[in-house]
Amino acid sequence: MSHAATAAAATLAALLAGALASPAGAGDDALGRIDFDHDHARRWKLPRRLAEVSGLTTAGGGRLFAHEDQHARVFELDPVRRRVVRSFSLGDPVVRGDFEGIAFAHGRIHLVTSSGALFVSEVGEDGAHVAYQRHDTRVGGLCREVEGLDYDPTDDVLLLACKRARSGKHVLIHRWSLVTHTSADPALLRIRARKLRKRKVGSPFRPSAITRDPRTGHYLVLSSLAHGIAEIAPDGKVEKVRGLSRSDHGQPEGMAVLEDGTLAIADEARRGRRARLTLHPPKGEHD
Repeated sequence: MSHAATAAAATLAALLAGALASPAGAGDDALGRIDFDHDHARRWKLPRRLAEVSGLTTAGGGRLFAHEDQHARVFELDPVRRRVVRSFSLGDPVVRGDFEGIAFAHGRIHLVTSSGALFVSEVGEDGAHVAYQRHDTRVGGLCREVEGLDYDPTDDVLLLACKRARSGKHVLIHRWSLVTHTSADPALLRIRARKLRKRKVGSPFRPSAITRDPRTGHYLVLSSLAHGIAEIAPDGKVEKVRGLSRSDHGQPEGMAVLEDGTLAIADEARRGRRARLTLHPPKGEHD
């Protein structure tokens, strides 16, 4: 290869590396691109076996996974056809626990309990009981209760949202390395709680779910108690906070950004109403 061709190849490689390192639209407003208009949302009353739906995650190829609260049981959902594609369980008998978050990383399902225990398995066939690994993240020293899980490929870490931090001054996100299977460095992302309390949402802001927006790299943190979503940059800066309609979202517990930019929110069943999956499309889809 000639020197000129080698230089051109190196330049192209550098450009590609930069494109992969910086998500498209990095620094833009993730929440501002989502259409929260009631009339534009699509809703699905989930099957009764998903009454205690607790978390959502995407897995590429349009796949969407959910889990229930009291058992390590995972469901693949097809929100377009409004059907459950499959369900499988971790362990035989199925592991019981207070499961509060789900993430898909390295081709595997990750579930976390409120105490920070992490369960990892392959995606099972419909009706299967699959083997699993268990890791103790040891987040209890700073976090009384975990509620929310997602994956950030930038640093190859899981993000564990702390619903109840032992210090009330911060909202905490614990970073768990999938390389070392220990706390990442830095281990914690700290968001000043007062910066969230000043916004037009309820108080206190206690996380119920977390998802990473792939276009900006920002974290969307849902609070069922405050009925709002905060957009957080990876450095902890609060980019935006917006409220959610209480009539549209009675008890929001799970959240994920789909491949087309749609924001999916799962609400547990309450007061005689079925659990629901609501899809808020990107702005402009109905123009």
